[in-house]
Amino acid sequence: MYRVGDVPRCTWWPYSARDGAVHDAVDGLWLPASQEDGKRLLEEIVNEWSSWTWLLMGTWYRKRGETDPSRFEARYPGLAREVVGRIQAESPRGLVSDTEWCVADPHSDRLFDFLETLRRSRGKGGCAVLAESADSLRSWYALSGGMFWRASLALELEGMRGSEVTHDSVIGLHLQNMSERGYVSLIPLDLHPEAGFAAFTHPLKMERFAADTLKALSGFPLLDTRDIFARGGGLAV
Repeated sequence: MYRVGDVPRCTWWPYSARDGAVHDAVDGLWLPASQEDGKRLLEEIVNEWSSWTWLLMGTWYRKRGETDPSRFEARYPGLAREVVGRIQAESPRGLVSDTEWCVADPHSDRLFDFLETLRRSRGKGGCAVLAESADSLRSWYALSGGMFWRASLALELEGMRGSEVTHDSVIGLHLQNMSERGYVSLIPLDLHPEAGFAAFTHPLKMERFAADTLKALSGFPLLDTRDIFARGGGLAV
C-alpha cells in the first residue's frame, strides 16, 4: 500500500487540472494486487468501507432508433439501490448515449463487473465515488459531469490534436473537485503491471481513510511494486 501526499504536484502525475485555479491538495492511496487477487481485494475493501455510500455513474451506447436503452438494472441487476439521475444524449453521428447515476449496493456481486467495465473503458463515461452520510448526492451528481463528457470526447474527438490533454484536464479537475468536497474517488489500476485500485481524497479525510484501510488489509497480499509510478500511477483513466 502506498500513500502519496499532494499527488498533483508530483512530477510523474499527468493529470493537471490546467484551469489556473488554486486547489487544495489531493492525497492518493494505491492498493496494487495481482490480477488473481483483484476480486478478493474488492471484497476486503467493501467489508471495510461498507458504511460509506457507494456512488456509481455509467454510460452505455446504442444507435439512433434502437429502443430499450441499457441501464444499471439491465446490465448489472441488483447493483443499483437508487437511481439518482439519468441523461440521454445524441452525437452528430447518430450514436445515442444513456447515462445513469446511482447509489449502489457494495455487496452486490455485480460491483466487480462494473469496476472491470470502468477499467476497460478507462473511465470514459463512468466513475465510482465513496461518500459519507453527510455528503450531498446532488453535489456528486454535478461534479461528476466531466467524466460523463469524456465518453463523448472519446467518440467525437479521439485522435484529434489536443484530445489527450483535454482528457487529462478533465480527470485532474474531477479528482480535485471530488477531494475538495470530501468524496473519495475509487479508480481501478490498469493491469500494467498490476490490478487493484487507487483512492483519492482530501488529506484530512485520507488520514482516517488510510489508517482504517491499512488495518483492514493487514493480512492481504498487496504487491510491493513501484512500477506503477513510472506510468503516471497506472490508473485506468
